[in-house]
Amino acid sequence: MLVAVYICTSGTNVGKILDNRNHDECPCFNNLIDTHAGELKSTLAKCIEGQMEKLEDKTGYTMKELEKIKKWCNGINGDKVEKEGIKVAKGLGLSD
Repeated sequence: MLVAVYICTSGTNVGKILDNRNHDECPCFNNLIDTHAGELKSTLAKCIEGQMEKLEDKTGYTMKELEKIKKWCNGINGDKVEKEGIKVAKGLGLSD
């Protein structure tokens, strides 16, 4: 089976989504909640870099926004975010 997400862009089904991914492995809250914030930061940084490489000859709004996001991402302290997230989850009764 081809693993993909399709979004209808025309006709009477505009906006409908067909998601063929394995839902036990796809990126969603339930699958990422146990991932350390530092690992998520690293994954985000790789995604930003990949997007920038694809747009390397382009300028304009998209590249500027990616540069802002990259700068923000680089400033994240994964361990600090992890500790704060655990505290919030406990406060909301989502964690032991």
